[in-house]
Amino acid sequence: MSWEKSLRKLEEMRGQLWQFRVSFLTDRNFVELVNHLRNPVDTDVMGYRVIGYRNLHTTHIDISGYFSGGIVNILCAKAREQCKIRLLSPPLDLRHAQDRRNLSALRRMQDDGIEIRINDRNHSRLLVIYRTEEGTIINGALVIGSFDFNREGLSGERRDAGIITLHPDLVESAVAFFNEIWETRYETETLDTKYPPTS
Repeated sequence: MSWEKSLRKLEEMRGQLWQFRVSFLTDRNFVELVNHLRNPVDTDVMGYRVIGYRNLHTTHIDISGYFSGGIVNILCAKAREQCKIRLLSPPLDLRHAQDRRNLSALRRMQDDGIEIRINDRNHSRLLVIYRTEEGTIINGALVIGSFDFNREGLSGERRDAGIITLHPDLVESAVAFFNEIWETRYETETLDTKYPPTS
């Protein structure tokens, strides 16, 4: 690469350094992030805006883990506003009251248009929020760590942690990873196939 091309590349990168920021996410920041999902216009997470929702029909949320409480209300509201949401849940053990509550929460989200699949092998916990334009990701944020979007994770009962980044390569890689799991039909089942509704 010539010196001029190298210099141009460095100048382009300098203008986009904000995208390369990676921050440590604690349980307190995690609550900030959930509040950002609720009210993205007025809330920053760790000093910077994660993503705006001006064009909700081009906004996607891919999320995995266990779910309950406030996050369900937030995701249902976003889905009703035409945000495209896909959710991967671990399998549930319906002998336990907590998992029966989780199933109820999943059904409620499904009723609001959120696509839900159950995967026995996925143990990742991630949240990817991104916008697309003509099928291409134009900006987004990735949160990855050990937390779940449930009462224990959001109340501080558990000391979970992770990272948050706006790096476009990492966002795209996370979406590709999520897609790979989502499309693996022999490992992934729809909610109603795994847990048929009872009449």
